[in-house]
Amino acid sequence: MKIAILADYQNVALRMADWSALPGRAEITVFNDHPADPVAIVEKLLPFDVIWVMRERTPLQREILQPLPNLKLIASTGARNASIDMAAAKELGIAVTATVLPRLDNSLFPEALPFMAFLLWTSTPSLGPSE
Repeated sequence: MKIAILADYQNVALRMADWSALPGRAEITVFNDHPADPVAIVEKLLPFDVIWVMRERTPLQREILQPLPNLKLIASTGARNASIDMAAAKELGIAVTATVLPRLDNSLFPEALPFMAFLLWTSTPSLGPSE
């Protein structure tokens, strides 16, 4: 499984969570830049199964989501993310999750992302361990 962390300008994403459950199961790539060109965004994200977006820095509209056949999960910091085309994600079978969980501290999200990625990896036959 390939995980992309987008627009991590401060290089904090890998320090904010315990990613130790994923070595050997997932390859994590952190992008610090932010291309504005949709074609460049698609080319960059083409191999990834999971995308973690930092706030609303990278728009994930239909024109970007549709040509990403591997994408299964978008995780976003923040309670809402207006830059994600939720209707397109739903139509394309892409799960979307956000930081805020009812009655939980928002700081739990960074710790939850590796767990969500692990669950995706183990529950998706095309991504998980071969039998």
